[in-house]
Amino acid sequence: MNSFPMNSRRCSLVLASSCSLLLVLQLRADEPRNAREALLSHTWTWSQGSEEFNKRTFLANGEVDRGEPNKKNPRWEATSDPFVFKVIGSSEGNPAVTLKFNKDFTVFSGPAWNPKNVIVGRRIEKPATTLAKLEVLTLDPNQPLLDTFSQLAPNASAWVLAGLDEGVPPNVRQNLTYIREDLLDEYKQKPKASQDAYKLAHQLCSSMITALDERDQTLVRAGFRAVQADAGISGTNQALQARRNYMMSWPQYAREQAQRAELIRQGTAGAQVGKALPKVEWSTRTANLRKTLDGLYAQFREALRQSPPVK
Repeated sequence: MNSFPMNSRRCSLVLASSCSLLLVLQLRADEPRNAREALLSHTWTWSQGSEEFNKRTFLANGEVDRGEPNKKNPRWEATSDPFVFKVIGSSEGNPAVTLKFNKDFTVFSGPAWNPKNVIVGRRIEKPATTLAKLEVLTLDPNQPLLDTFSQLAPNASAWVLAGLDEGVPPNVRQNLTYIREDLLDEYKQKPKASQDAYKLAHQLCSSMITALDERDQTLVRAGFRAVQADAGISGTNQALQARRNYMMSWPQYAREQAQRAELIRQGTAGAQVGKALPKVEWSTRTANLRKTLDGLYAQFREALRQSPPVK
């Protein structure tokens, strides 16, 4: 290992933070730690009684994508138990059902809304996120942390700018913070490049952390908008209520039911549009953030190239 004057604990932290970030970027789909990670990093089959469905995708905004754009999606939420989550049905009045994973997060099951049926979900091994396909880097643990960061930065940037539907592991921010501080220590104790190179690496780390925080805030707003959009769906209006009376005939009643169904259809379509808006806004925002991060990375690499050889 390089002999720059860092104590063994700090050396271990440098390697641990770098390697941990690399493992996060690999996103090994077979090692989720809780229900949230398992649901977000895979797609799932779903059987309910005699009905079997090929695919369910659990989205970060709390929806369960059934692949049916014209129908309202159920919602899901994690619980304090890492093996348990809840699903709230898409039909009005459906209570939440509680589903539980097995110990290796490959199967979940629980009672359905119809007490005669059981819900069973099985993991599809292909990860739901395309980011899991990022190329795995082979890093030399003896190389300077600055060189390690130059290889990790593009993949870290891809996570930071991931779409709102992508499951981003929670410790990306933590590891970026570790690396940012360890780079300062490396420069102070035995720099491997110019001051500009370390300054730009620090700035790039800080910018990615800021972008990740913005992404988290956008996710919170998206979740609120989704709940707000669903709450706005109604099967009645003032005109329908005004026409109701105890002398209503069967044809009038049938016509009213059809009108209520149409109101719900229109409300559901409007809610879907409202839920999609945060995703579109974030996609637009990431286009600008990507330019900033790519520009900083290019400046950082240029500073590395311009640095005098380390003696």
